[in-house]
Amino acid sequence: MDNVLDFFELQKKFSKNNRYIADVLAVYCVLILIFGKYANALEFIFDFLIVFLLYLDYFVGKRIYWHAKFVFRILKQGILFFSAVGMIYNSGIYLTIVIMTAIYISVFFQYLFLFDVVEDFYRMTALIETMMPLVIVTFGYYIFYGESNFEIFLVLVFIMVMGVVIICELNVSSSVIDKLMNDMYRQERLAINSNKEYEKLKVYQSRLVHANEQLSIQKFQMEKLNDNINNQKRQMELEYRILKHITGALELGKLMDFITSGIIENIEVDLCFILVYDTDKSEEIQKKFYSMKYSEESMLNDKTLDLFIEYAQSEEVQKNEKKYIVFNNVEEGQFEFLNNSNISSLLLYPINISSENRGILSIGKNSSGYFTENNKDFYSSIVEQIILAVNNASMYTKVQDMAAKDPLTTIYNRRHFNSIYPDFITKALKTNQPLTVILFDIDKFKNINDRFGHLFGDKVINFCGLMAGKTAKRNGGMAIRYGGEEFVIIFPNKNIDTVLRITEDMHEQIKEKEFIYEEEIVHINVSIGISSYPETCLQLEELLNRADFAMYHSKNTGRGRITIDGTYDDKDIMQNGL
Repeated sequence: MDNVLDFFELQKKFSKNNRYIADVLAVYCVLILIFGKYANALEFIFDFLIVFLLYLDYFVGKRIYWHAKFVFRILKQGILFFSAVGMIYNSGIYLTIVIMTAIYISVFFQYLFLFDVVEDFYRMTALIETMMPLVIVTFGYYIFYGESNFEIFLVLVFIMVMGVVIICELNVSSSVIDKLMNDMYRQERLAINSNKEYEKLKVYQSRLVHANEQLSIQKFQMEKLNDNINNQKRQMELEYRILKHITGALELGKLMDFITSGIIENIEVDLCFILVYDTDKSEEIQKKFYSMKYSEESMLNDKTLDLFIEYAQSEEVQKNEKKYIVFNNVEEGQFEFLNNSNISSLLLYPINISSENRGILSIGKNSSGYFTENNKDFYSSIVEQIILAVNNASMYTKVQDMAAKDPLTTIYNRRHFNSIYPDFITKALKTNQPLTVILFDIDKFKNINDRFGHLFGDKVINFCGLMAGKTAKRNGGMAIRYGGEEFVIIFPNKNIDTVLRITEDMHEQIKEKEFIYEEEIVHINVSIGISSYPETCLQLEELLNRADFAMYHSKNTGRGRITIDGTYDDKDIMQNGL
């Protein structure tokens, strides 16, 4: 066990098994105790000591800071000793002898894994330490309770025979392990050498393929030189217009339409498709922007777009790591989205913005063999400009988020809330739909800060903000960090009964959360107020204040409660103060 991490992972598994053994032994002892079958109280105590040590071994195995082998050795020596006592000093319950023997054998093999049994010194050390408890207990029993010296002699012979058998088995096992390890290393070296040769063949093959492609491309370029010059001119003009458009474009959807239309109109192709994913990490939402344009001669139809998007999302495309994929002779049925069309050449160009943001540019042509190095470079430039546009739009979105969201909790801040809350009020008035507000505050937050420090307090605020954000997202609401430790959640089109169930679920999750501070488990609680238009509040302008009053009623009546607006006397709030 040279690898320390592997050693402790193995010991954790042994410790977990010891817990199950302890459970079974504890139940067995309790049953024996209930039915009065134990004749010797000392045996009962030793059995429960084994249960205790097995549980202790389980808990020690879970703690990463107990990284010392001697701890495991001491615990397992104790279990071996008391299980030996259970085998030898037994009042006649044979099932107990069987159980104790099984435990001894199990811990015996666990103990062997504390040593490198391939080495003679460690093999003998493991054997001596594991046999010592049984030897001591057995000799003690026959010295004090044996009827003759012959019995002691038999025990001595038995232990010597067992020692010889175990040594022989360990010698055979260690030689087999050593041979297997040598075979494994030899096979590994052979595999490495084979892989190197295979990689050389692949490189040579790719070079041959590349050389053949270059010869074909040069021949085609000579034949189409005049067309290429004109096409390159149109490409440069289009690149310039796209680049000029990108400088002021922040809406990716409109930019995609501009690029696809420009390529179809200015470059002699029959299909242009762009798909870009933009992942908002703070909201964990993947936005999809796409556009597709095609010529009448391509014979494509309205179903092509959905089939193309499905193909672009397939594992074959998403895991592709090539710079681009070219099909200069598309066969019928090769791509479902091109069935019954005239597209014979297809270019798939991955748009690798980041590990989260990816996309694809696809160009189709009605003639075979259309794509050459010249026009591939042009589409490479288009891809770079798309990446630039996506980054510009993402940067703009991030700047907006920084202004609108609280940096600690990543939910919306109060300033953003103040700017959009009137829109919620206006919409509720126009549609006559309910609008429900939750306002909650962390109980005794000052005491938390004073006792555990502001960093711990930030963790608590961050967790409450996370819960508010998840609750809002799952139920079509909006979460806001309203103050230092105050949070607001707005639920459009939800009545108070629905919101109450949502709030109770969130409240339970907050109460059940365990924070750890220097090995101490800390729980928190919140006081919550709910107000809803028009069920509890007829004036939308007062909705937030009514939720605030309800929250303070929760605080004044014991904290850690949910109070619905209108279920208390307003005078109580005024008398107790906010």
